[in-house]
Amino acid sequence: MNILVRAPNWIGDQILAGSFFYALRQMYPQAYIVSVCGTWVSSIQFHAWIDEVCVLPSSPNEFLGPWKALEKVAYSLKKKRSWDLGLLLSTGFSEAWLFYRAGVLRRRGYPTNGRGFLLHEKVETEVSGVVHRSESYLKLLTQKKEVFSGWTQSFLEAFDPELAWPGAWEPPGDSYWVLAPGSQASSRRWPVESFALLMYLMHQKTGWSVLLVGGAEDVVWGKVLEKVGGGKVFNWINRGPVASYWKVLQKAKVCVCNDSGLAHLASLCGASVQVIWGAGDPKRTLPLSLKKIFLSMNPVPCWPCEKNTCFQKPALQCLKGMNVSRIFEDIERSGVLDG
Repeated sequence: MNILVRAPNWIGDQILAGSFFYALRQMYPQAYIVSVCGTWVSSIQFHAWIDEVCVLPSSPNEFLGPWKALEKVAYSLKKKRSWDLGLLLSTGFSEAWLFYRAGVLRRRGYPTNGRGFLLHEKVETEVSGVVHRSESYLKLLTQKKEVFSGWTQSFLEAFDPELAWPGAWEPPGDSYWVLAPGSQASSRRWPVESFALLMYLMHQKTGWSVLLVGGAEDVVWGKVLEKVGGGKVFNWINRGPVASYWKVLQKAKVCVCNDSGLAHLASLCGASVQVIWGAGDPKRTLPLSLKKIFLSMNPVPCWPCEKNTCFQKPALQCLKGMNVSRIFEDIERSGVLDG
């Protein structure tokens, strides 16, 4: 049996899909499984449970460029194998179109964004209640809710980052904590000046070095924080593929992150994590971990809106309502500063 999976487009969602990939391999141990993904998440595919990764190329900057690029990928996939099953974790129209053009015999996914006619098997969303993102992925494999927690627990116990993502960077030699100041969504990004003051308080309390991590879009925040200092600063923002960070996250005294992909990566790898939680709903996207995840939240009346941009006046009260002293106290209460 040959199976195509269209992986999620975001780092956090890809990490939350780990239990799906684990369960898929348990259900189809002899299948040839290919994960189709964007470059952004290509380094954090779960290689222990798939056979191949198909990375989508960047689209040309022209009107029909993305669709032409999609056609090339579809042709390549169709020529490679006959695909028995296609599972769509991402919810866009173009993803279902790709599987249709690749000739996938059975296409299963959520009928979102007008793509229902491209699916053979439509998985309906919950009419009521809140479903965690990892469970929404598992629903593509079964509707039996009693198996969700079992698969997730088994995935967390089986996952080994050393096997999944070899070639990680070695941590700095001295004691350090990690700060991840970025997030793709402004509604999930604590003010950089607050992070700067937190760096100062952490240095005064612990004397630890701070290691900054993030992607290309976080470079500007890294430069600001590097200038502020507050002790020894390792600026590793935009250093390379996101999977290469897992060991420095795991070995840190504590990782302080926004609600971002790096928070999910750190949590999965067993790091001590303090998440400064903005507009997201933790019932839907709480990071997966065998350890307790500590959240700092400020549930104002409009929270959780789950929007990427805040349209309230004044804006971002869920984040700005959490001052530096409050976050520092939350970190102290977690007990990581005692070690």
